[in-house]
Amino acid sequence: MRGTGFVVGNGSLVATNAHVVPDVLDAASGETLLVQAVSGTAGSLRRLAKTAAKDKSHDLACCALTVRPCRR
Repeated sequence: MRGTGFVVGNGSLVATNAHVVPDVLDAASGETLLVQAVSGTAGSLRRLAKTAAKDKSHDLACCALTVRPCRR
């Protein structure tokens, strides 16, 4: 699933819509949450993420980015 969002806080959190963040990921089959940020000057940055918070009633979610880059 794809969606949009924006970086908040110290740069390690992304706010997005709850409907684009899956309720459950199947780690056994290799499912992960991947965030890709595109900057006009820095290019593209990909990070694995975890759902930090999700409010379906307001369609908001916050994802916490990992430190290491993703090579996908």
